[in-house]
Amino acid sequence: MQVFKSLIAIAIVISLVAFTVKFKHSSLYGIVSQNISNLVEFLKVKFNIIKYNVSEDINPSRRASLLTFIKKQEQLKLFLPDIFENFTSQDWKRFWSIIYGRKGVGGGLIKQKVYRSKEEIEDYLIYNYPIFSRFQKQNWDYFWSIVLGNG
Repeated sequence: MQVFKSLIAIAIVISLVAFTVKFKHSSLYGIVSQNISNLVEFLKVKFNIIKYNVSEDINPSRRASLLTFIKKQEQLKLFLPDIFENFTSQDWKRFWSIIYGRKGVGGGLIKQKVYRSKEEIEDYLIYNYPIFSRFQKQNWDYFWSIVLGNG
């Protein structure tokens, strides 16, 4: 009985080895191998997105303290009183969320959260506040030095 079990075990091992060798040389092996490679690459990308999002949540590359926001708001009121002088706290909150908020990019469940580009923000401001449409490069440079500078 013991010998019979051993022979069955040896037969199973030989069958598995033979199947593995045959599978390795089949076209199916290439397809499975490519699918596994694609899955690993997909998971690496998603992991890097999660790592980036967590990193930005912990230590954002765009940030300012409350005191800095107040100082920047006062500078903006002096720079463009027609727009910023009558801003409510809600208006400021929306304005700063456009500048410092991040938007989800990409498809699927895991989206990379990125800051809006200067061009996107400029387009938003031009659309919502027509005075910005008259800005020249030097005006935008000064605006960005206030908004993204150290105050």
